[in-house]
Amino acid sequence: MLTNSKFPASPNSKENLNGVIIGKNAKIGANSTILPGVKIGPNALIGAGAVVTQDVEEGMIMIGNPAKAHRKSGY
Repeated sequence: MLTNSKFPASPNSKENLNGVIIGKNAKIGANSTILPGVKIGPNALIGAGAVVTQDVEEGMIMIGNPAKAHRKSGY
C-alpha cells in the first residue's frame, strides 16, 4: 500500500499530499505499507508486511513494523 496523505482526516489534507518515490529495481513485498514522502532507493527490498516510515538507502533490505534496516542486499 502506498499512501500520500500523512493526516487523511484533516480538512486540508488534499493541499498537503506527498507521494512515494521508488527507485529503479526496488522490490516491494506483499502487504507492506509505505508512508507519504518516503523515498525507496534503487535495488532496495521491502519485506512483506513492513511499514516503512523513513527513507530507504540504495540496496538496503527493510523488515518489520516499523521497518528497520536488516542488511545491504547482494545486488
